[in-house]
Amino acid sequence: MRKFARSVKFALQGIKELGANDRNFRIMLAIAFMAVILSFYFPLSTTERAIVFMLVFLVLAFEALNSMIERLLDFLHPHQEKRVGHIKDIAAGAVFLISLCALIAGLIIFSPHILSLALKL
Repeated sequence: MRKFARSVKFALQGIKELGANDRNFRIMLAIAFMAVILSFYFPLSTTERAIVFMLVFLVLAFEALNSMIERLLDFLHPHQEKRVGHIKDIAAGAVFLISLCALIAGLIIFSPHILSLALKL
């Protein structure tokens, strides 16, 4: 159990590091927070709410991996090389794709509720 507790402690330190030093992670965290709040504000089904939560955590995990790849490459290759740039671009592309997926799913899930709310005003 101690090993598990230490592992959780290190993981939380990593998330804290991201929050403190990664602007993109903080932006995604703010958007994720809004999505979670909206998922409880609107009467979503359990499945819809589960999809929102899964996508929120996937986007945050992808951004964490992207940040880790960038930092590792900056450490290993402090002088910018073309190949290093390509690897960073690919990692950023992965974050973009999962973020686009989350955006589309969010629009599908939240649009009817937002429209209904707007029509009542």
